[in-house]
Amino acid sequence: MDPPSPQLVGRLVASGLCQPRDLRRCRARVRRLARDVPLFETVWLDALVQERKLTAYQAEVLATEHPEQLTVGPFVLVDRLGEDGRFSHFQARRRDAAALFLLSRPSRDSDSLQAGADRLQAFRDRTASLAHPGLALLHGFEHVDNRLWVASPWTPGATLQQLIVRRGRFPAACVAAIGLQVSEALATLQQAGAVHGDVRLRNVKLTPRGHAVLIVPGLKTAFFPEQSIHTAVPPDDCDGVAPELIGTGQPASPASDAYALGCLLWELLAGRPPFPHGDPLGKLSAHQTQRIPDIRDWAPDTPAGLASLILSLTDRQPAARPQNFREVTGALQSVRRASRGQVVQFIRGDSTALPVSHADRPPSRAGATALAAAVALLAAAGLFLAQPAARNELLSITQRSTKTSAPAPTAAEVPAAETEPVAASTTSRFQPLPDPDARGVIELQGRGPYSTRDLSFPRKLVIRGTGTERPVILIDGTALRITAQQLILDNLEIRSRTSAAGGDAETSPLLHVDVEQLAIRRCLFDQSPAAGAGIVWTVPDNATASSLIVAQTVFSSCGPALKTIGPPPSASFDNVLHCGQGALFEYTASDRSRRTVDTIMRRVTHRGRGPLIACRLGQVDRFLDTLTLTLEDCVCAPDRSALIEFLGPDAPADWQRQLQITGEGSLVPVNAEIVGLRLADDRLRPLPTTDVAIEGLMESDLGFAGAADGLPSHSTLVRSAGYSRSARPPGIDAAQLPVATPGAYNSGSLAVQHDRPPENGVPQATSP
Repeated sequence: MDPPSPQLVGRLVASGLCQPRDLRRCRARVRRLARDVPLFETVWLDALVQERKLTAYQAEVLATEHPEQLTVGPFVLVDRLGEDGRFSHFQARRRDAAALFLLSRPSRDSDSLQAGADRLQAFRDRTASLAHPGLALLHGFEHVDNRLWVASPWTPGATLQQLIVRRGRFPAACVAAIGLQVSEALATLQQAGAVHGDVRLRNVKLTPRGHAVLIVPGLKTAFFPEQSIHTAVPPDDCDGVAPELIGTGQPASPASDAYALGCLLWELLAGRPPFPHGDPLGKLSAHQTQRIPDIRDWAPDTPAGLASLILSLTDRQPAARPQNFREVTGALQSVRRASRGQVVQFIRGDSTALPVSHADRPPSRAGATALAAAVALLAAAGLFLAQPAARNELLSITQRSTKTSAPAPTAAEVPAAETEPVAASTTSRFQPLPDPDARGVIELQGRGPYSTRDLSFPRKLVIRGTGTERPVILIDGTALRITAQQLILDNLEIRSRTSAAGGDAETSPLLHVDVEQLAIRRCLFDQSPAAGAGIVWTVPDNATASSLIVAQTVFSSCGPALKTIGPPPSASFDNVLHCGQGALFEYTASDRSRRTVDTIMRRVTHRGRGPLIACRLGQVDRFLDTLTLTLEDCVCAPDRSALIEFLGPDAPADWQRQLQITGEGSLVPVNAEIVGLRLADDRLRPLPTTDVAIEGLMESDLGFAGAADGLPSHSTLVRSAGYSRSARPPGIDAAQLPVATPGAYNSGSLAVQHDRPPENGVPQATSP
């Protein structure tokens, strides 16, 4: 067996990564790894990674054409932690010691680095005599190849940003304890005439012993002293920017640090930022024009003293905020707070925010979202996707906040309540689907059932049920294929009658539609165990504004509920229940042009084995699409699946920067996987979400009224530990969803037995 090259050995020894004896010890592992492949140097690197002599990042750099980039002055890089638009961050250690450091590299050009270095040196001089356990102060900086590297002590533990994703909203007592530690650290900086300048979840770490530590103090103000709207930054960078800093050229001050601290405490209590816009400019505009809401609108269990302090800290007028952090410290000391031991328990997952009773909570003052109003207006007008600009209008509406409630649906819009079953059809004769009239409308009166045939129409095609009984369209082995420019399905039951012989997820969906725009309302889709996808939607390659709206609909699927082929559309789901297997929404990543996939979900309950969204990777080795997922009052309980999954052999490049998740009052199970890679053998490989823009999504212990059998009443949430924005729990509004009617044509995959009265009047909670 050939030994590693002298060049590789020299690089490993010079950087202090390993010694020749370490290479000798891993010869047996190299022999096993190289059994079926040529003995390249990468095999030696893989063996060293498995022996834990190298990290995966170090092996990756050593295998490139520039392995010297692994060393930075006296430091050797250990891992790349990510970028935030202004800095690239790395974990590193000195070559002659085991101590770890945080290295931060500004993304400034060489002409402006010196001015930033001078400001950073002035900050270092002011804080040189400080010693506070809550501050990870500057260690030094190195100039290497016209780049500046700033070194700070490494703080063990997770950031608040990571913890809020894993644990959901924080208990008020823990928030007060963390806020006290952070305010004491800021008071120490203020006493030295310095400010932190970048107080946010990403820059506060909680050590395993429960200490809150502010990292990278003074770094942003040194290299980016002004809050520019032209710098490309992730949305969380703008979660605590004080109004007086935006576009004014003013430097950071203790008053702006106080505003940022107030926003940080607000986000910990609510589980989401005060302004959960997915766009940085939208966040900055909100901070400039709107008052931070009262935290008790979102976390009613917040003590009055803590809520009042947050209102004071986030006052839009700098002079009205506390002028000294000693005042803030005193106010937090007066609030009953958790001990450090309780904070440690919360970090470890032994405790959570107090459960909120959905029945006893008063309606939130935050008001209904604009998405509900948009969907209700479209439904009431009978438009849905009749206008090509519907998708753009819907997305523009959702970006505007409102304090008015959504209009109540009319009687015609609300299907029958989930009470007594409608009598089954007694006819044994299948009725053929009629032809569309001149307007492209097919009206089905009576139960049917209706047999299928291919339909084609050059313009908008509408298929809707009228009368007192919801029509049933039976799919008997062959999918119903529909071709049109736009398709609207309203008040229908579409189900498979028998198993499709030899069918699979690719060949036996219920529907196969070739349209540009698709709208579904008040429908129920029921697939037999042998069926595949519920709807396969082929989007034309030349479609410029493909869009999807689904409202008041139930999917009981044995494959993806809705699978698209072609350019991925933007989609909105409102009051949708999905049970069974497969994803609720599966699309294929673009191969040719970058697109943005905007997906908005409101009051969606997702239960079963499969992700909420699946992205099937294309032929190129890049992830070209930007996926923005907005969840409002949703409950997502995937079983043995991640919330979002990539389908392919490997994770797409730079996927973290292309994914944004915003959750408003939305819940996932405790320790749920957020993003994963689904391999060809059906194994799930979880993907790290450290650098993913995730806001407001909360983990919670979930309990449902019954099994995931497709009956809306069984999927009503009856137990959770997260907050709700109204008296109703998150998830579906079961009273407005269609219920399967018992009869001879049920496939058996969707339960049609109606609810018996619960024992003692109490529904029995079930796990996801």
